Amino acid sequence: MAQQPTHLIAAAAAEGDIAKVTEYLEASQLNRKYLQDIALQYAAESGHEKLVKMLLKGGATIDLEIDTHRTSLHVGHSSPTWCPPTAVHLAVKNGHQRTVKILLEHQRRIPLSRWFLKEGRWMGALHEAVGKDDIAMTKLMLKHGADVNYPDRCVDCLYKYYEKRLGPSSVCGRCQGRTALHIAAENGYENMARLLIRRGATYNSQATFGTTPLHLAAQGGHDGVVLALVQNGWKPGNIISGSSPGLLAAKNGHRTTVDLLTKHGAAPIKSVEWEISPLIKTGDAVALEILLPHADNIISKHTLEDMLENAASTGDTKIQ
Repeated sequence: MAQQPTHLIAAAAAEGDIAKVTEYLEASQLNRKYLQDIALQYAAESGHEKLVKMLLKGGATIDLEIDTHRTSLHVGHSSPTWCPPTAVHLAVKNGHQRTVKILLEHQRRIPLSRWFLKEGRWMGALHEAVGKDDIAMTKLMLKHGADVNYPDRCVDCLYKYYEKRLGPSSVCGRCQGRTALHIAAENGYENMARLLIRRGATYNSQATFGTTPLHLAAQGGHDGVVLALVQNGWKPGNIISGSSPGLLAAKNGHRTTVDLLTKHGAAPIKSVEWEISPLIKTGDAVALEILLPHADNIISKHTLEDMLENAASTGDTKIQ
């Protein structure tokens, strides 16, 4: 069975074969534009700069998301992704800085590209760079207009926004509106987090699923990121979805993180009913051991003993 044109041009572009790509484009005038965009994605992914320049000159679209990357349709050159990537995503993912620069500088020269520079889906590629802790690539993207607070957004998110008019915060279940700083915080990338903060990552950076970079950093015990955040205005005692950063840190056994948050003004325990009682019932001895030394202001030793006794009598606690 003969291969489809999309398979052929994808394979040729992945190899950087300019002659074959040109041949396939000339033989497919009816869907030439679509094939150009396919070729640009694979050329960008492999860092073939000359081919990228040729395709851009011919009118290939940088910001187009093509669903074929979801299923790795094209001869296995790419791993599947939940949300279809742009050419910029693919170049960033593989660390092709010069290719990324070519793509973004080309778009700046095109009239009517204001939308691309302010809201284009390519900005989500910043999350690829941050996820790899690639400082140089992150700086390059920020220099060329990436919004440091751009929320994770894919084509499904945009359909949800434009079709249902639910507002810019409406995102799909996979993206969840995370920003670059969420990613740096969750992975414990202190230098990256400080870079993003210097470039304007905002205090009110909260994803739609209800957490902040500080909560993620505390939950992971990433003290360097926690310190960077509280030093730059993040509230150490802020409660989101019923949990403070200190409570999340304690539940995961991060004693030094709780101490750090307390040093910077957090009250790890604000509610006996919401925080201490559930820990007693679930038998979370580690979290209790970390938190109770900070609870003298709201719970007495006698009250704690009564709570333990009551929980034990009803079989709600595993703590002996």
